[in-house]
Amino acid sequence: MMSIKRRSSVDCVKKRLRTENGRSISTIENLSNECFYEIFDYLAGCEIYEAFSNLNFRFQQILRSCSLAYKIISNESTSYEMFTKSYRQIMRHHQSQILSIHIDVNDSQYLTASLFIVNSQYIRLESLVFYTIEADPLYRLLQNLRELPRLFSLKIDTQSSLTLKQINYAYQLAFALPKLNSFEFDTGIHDNRKVRLLSISTPKQMSGITRLFMGQSCSFQEVYPFLTYTPKLRRLILAYVVDDQLDAEEENVEYTVPIILKNLTHLVIERCETKFDALRLHLERIRLPELRFFRCKIDYIPDFHGVTRFDADQWASLIEKHFPQLKICHLTYPEWNFNSNGCEILEGNIQLNRFYAPFWVQRQWILNIVVNKRNIVVSIYPYKKQWYELTLDDIDNNLTLRLMLKNQLYSDDFLTFFRKIVGIREIGYLEIDYITIEKLIQILNLLPKLIALKISSLSTTQAKSLSNDELEILKKISKENQITKIYLEQMNHIEEICFLLTYCPQMTYLKIGTIGSLDIDLFLRIILLKISDHPLQFLSFAMPLADDETVKQLQTMIDFEKLLFDYTISRHMTDIILKRKYNR
Repeated sequence: MMSIKRRSSVDCVKKRLRTENGRSISTIENLSNECFYEIFDYLAGCEIYEAFSNLNFRFQQILRSCSLAYKIISNESTSYEMFTKSYRQIMRHHQSQILSIHIDVNDSQYLTASLFIVNSQYIRLESLVFYTIEADPLYRLLQNLRELPRLFSLKIDTQSSLTLKQINYAYQLAFALPKLNSFEFDTGIHDNRKVRLLSISTPKQMSGITRLFMGQSCSFQEVYPFLTYTPKLRRLILAYVVDDQLDAEEENVEYTVPIILKNLTHLVIERCETKFDALRLHLERIRLPELRFFRCKIDYIPDFHGVTRFDADQWASLIEKHFPQLKICHLTYPEWNFNSNGCEILEGNIQLNRFYAPFWVQRQWILNIVVNKRNIVVSIYPYKKQWYELTLDDIDNNLTLRLMLKNQLYSDDFLTFFRKIVGIREIGYLEIDYITIEKLIQILNLLPKLIALKISSLSTTQAKSLSNDELEILKKISKENQITKIYLEQMNHIEEICFLLTYCPQMTYLKIGTIGSLDIDLFLRIILLKISDHPLQFLSFAMPLADDETVKQLQTMIDFEKLLFDYTISRHMTDIILKRKYNR
């Protein structure tokens, strides 16, 4: 991208003027040209032209300056009248200053007004984004773009309006653009016919594209020839990969010869419906010696044995043999329409347990399960620093299974299903949305090895109406649970914190997102009195309006009332952090 060195707007010097009564004022006209260039970086080109083109001669000169680059942006909030009026003027007088054109609205009027006048005069144009283009205007646009010396990025969304044959021709035109680095072509086409989009390229047809997004459904047989056009690829994103449609005898021998993409570091498959054996075959055929990042979402298809495509041993073997340099692996498997009677991914707990083999643990790629109302999503991804961690030096293997419960009603059927999840492995980390005390007791009773707990919101309104059986279970949980870290995102009443402190007697770390409208002094006083004989060592709570003076006042209160000894209190961003030593 063309860079123009500018001073920060905060460094701009404003000249002071005075009114007749001596009052000091500032005027925008006294800002330097450099300040205006800095300001205009944050504005769309049509907005700049609409606001400043008719002010005076100085602004007309600024608008014509080669230091000003216009970014033509149109979205749902842009009026068609303003866009066409200002855009036409910019087209007429400032073609050589246009840096980008992004038309993000599904309206043919905008495209008609902007598409067909792109020509060789656009010497600084680097980025184009268009939506809802039909075939003929798209062809004319791509043919005109050949003359542009700096067109590096092109994004096109046709909204499913093109046929496979038209898509084929559009790709050929795009691959012929001499300076193009990034090409995103989202067609929304999901066609399972036996059609091969492109033939293998010749040396003269090779493109310099380094980033490619293919937005139509395709098999690897169809992807393969595209890769022969783009040997310099660094990032490849496939929207939808399906099983090969050509029979083995129909596949030409040229499609079975391995291809080497020595620069490709990122491969993403946003939706994969192909069988694992076919996926493995093609990933072995496409040599990727520098692959560092791989993400794949494996679609669930009933009666398709989709769960076999999430086999830990098969993936480990593939990665270890062909991608030993891989640093980031993110595999996702969503299953829909599960119930208490069946969930394919959970039927064979041994299969998921294989993700705890040394291959996965050593790479710090962890198993994550998210249970929503309508689906369950199992995924593998690199371990990230959590809210209770300061460094990544030591990862507790007990926390490598992360379970998240989202938007649940916690019915009896759900609890039956939940027991199947618990059977996979001892769960060390649990994250849940809003939940009542009654339901939390039932969940915790099934998780005796839980170490870290994150709750969006906890209701204690039913605490006084717990049955004798529930109270007995609660006592048992209090004696046996191993929870040491809790994060309550939204505190509604102080009783919620008191409940957690009482029934999680091993807790050493407590983080609270917000304390609501409760007085801060009262809140802290109650907590500190409660932990006088409790092992809690770290307390953090959000106070967006707190400053250093707030911290001093809290420290004075703690010292005066002798609520704590041997402690520190500080502020980090919007959080108040209190640490203390605890000796039994």
